[in-house]
Amino acid sequence: MRQADFLKLSADEAHWLFQTDAPQAIAQRLDQLEGVMVTHGAAGCTYCFGDRSGHVPAFEVEVEDTTGAGDAFLAGFLAQMSNLGLGAIATPEAARRTITYASAVGGLTTLRAGAMAAQPTHPEVEAFLYLNRDRQLSNLESYGH
Repeated sequence: MRQADFLKLSADEAHWLFQTDAPQAIAQRLDQLEGVMVTHGAAGCTYCFGDRSGHVPAFEVEVEDTTGAGDAFLAGFLAQMSNLGLGAIATPEAARRTITYASAVGGLTTLRAGAMAAQPTHPEVEAFLYLNRDRQLSNLESYGH
């Protein structure tokens, strides 16, 4: 972990390793990290990228199988980082968009059985986010952003 730039943990993993699921507290203990993300399944994701932190609620989907959802979340995050570089988390709004994208990838993965076959494509994720844009806007308003 001391060589990592980003750390993604489930809430259970965070409690096991750090006795907390607060990303800010974990980031303070590993100060070389660029960011920490803690996924809480159906309760969403909390994150901390320096002074940019927050919570993104999970998308409400008809879950068939949760296998691979955490890995899919991380793949969505890494795809955004690959495409946008550190710009993906440079502002509070960008960080929230990146975590929302990762959450959409994770959520869509639960719609089908299996880990690999269930992975959505970028166009599927973009369509899903478009169809759920009203939900995203109401979440931003409820958090005062």
